[in-house]
Amino acid sequence: MNQLNQGKREIQIFKQFTDVCPYKINLTSVRKENPPKPDIYCKLKDGTELYFELVECLDNSIAKTTSDQISLKHLLDDEKNKLPLCKRMRFKRKYKNALIYIAFNEKISLIRRKRSIPYIIDFLLNLDKNQIKKDEIDINSCCGVKWIKISQGIFTGPIVHVEGVSFFGVSFLKKIKDKFNKKYTTKNKIDLLAYYALQPEIRENHWLLETADYIEENITNSLFNRVWIYSYTKNKILFSYPDF
Repeated sequence: MNQLNQGKREIQIFKQFTDVCPYKINLTSVRKENPPKPDIYCKLKDGTELYFELVECLDNSIAKTTSDQISLKHLLDDEKNKLPLCKRMRFKRKYKNALIYIAFNEKISLIRRKRSIPYIIDFLLNLDKNQIKKDEIDINSCCGVKWIKISQGIFTGPIVHVEGVSFFGVSFLKKIKDKFNKKYTTKNKIDLLAYYALQPEIRENHWLLETADYIEENITNSLFNRVWIYSYTKNKILFSYPDF
């Protein structure tokens, strides 16, 4: 992405962030800046000047893995919907209030995972009630699945999820650390806006705790006044420190 398009995208993301940010930001004041200044300049409605440094916590390997995850989920849904009517109705009755969470072995190729999908659906169709209640259900390792969890509750099921990327937190935290070590030329306060635009299948408990601990322990030695972690996909602030 060239610098002009990157700047437009950052403005777009920042303006959407202002919808949920508790700062009262004057949107007409928002402008893109160039290094060594922080990315975004703006004014609050009371006239206070403020800068934001933006960082997208995403890399190509994560994007590909997330795409694979979504692809597998769609294939599982398709395979379930291709069952003969009697089996499809039996599957729906069995898992009508269930979330089915599937974790593949990381070393198994995407092709092998896809080939295992009919086996997984058949396996789920034939589970008995006692097996369903287990915390983790063992499945024949030849299909590349580590385990299956089934949570029953107030769901309009069956809902099938595939385990997200396990290394997302490593990438996220590294990019936060890089920004904490960067130097900026401004006398104004700076906030760090770390955002991601991944699908909501990536759960916060996979990466947020370690990142939050690092921010809280190191922010006083940084140039940042406050750090925000924001989901652009959900338009939701996932974390801010210190509390607003």
